[in-house]
Amino acid sequence: MWDTSTYKNFKTEANRGTRFLGCINYKQPSPSGCDFFFWIDPKRDMQKELLEADNNDMRRKISILTKEVEEITRENKVLRKKNEKLTKKLQEAEAQVFDYKMKWLIILVVCIVVWFLTNVVAVPNMRNLKYLP
Repeated sequence: MWDTSTYKNFKTEANRGTRFLGCINYKQPSPSGCDFFFWIDPKRDMQKELLEADNNDMRRKISILTKEVEEITRENKVLRKKNEKLTKKLQEAEAQVFDYKMKWLIILVVCIVVWFLTNVVAVPNMRNLKYLP
């Protein structure tokens, strides 16, 4: 029986390139036709199944990662809005601090001018004053 077998490759899409031994009359019309065959590459089927399983696993992981990316994107938008609000509040606080500093600077300058006028300008003039008895 093996003497009359032939080595062939499957040409169907599902088993393309898979080797098998078939009867010399494999797939021949009856009465001499025979459907006997023997896989030479049985591992190829297992490899194909494993690749399909890996492919399905990868699709599942991609789906999970896509959902995670979408969730992170939503969180990012929320955080950006919060950041914009906080930045605006910080700018307003910095403007208030600047206003307070300017007010204190003006008060300090007024105090210095008053001191100058009272101690430097007025005191020497007061020495020239004559007191009435």
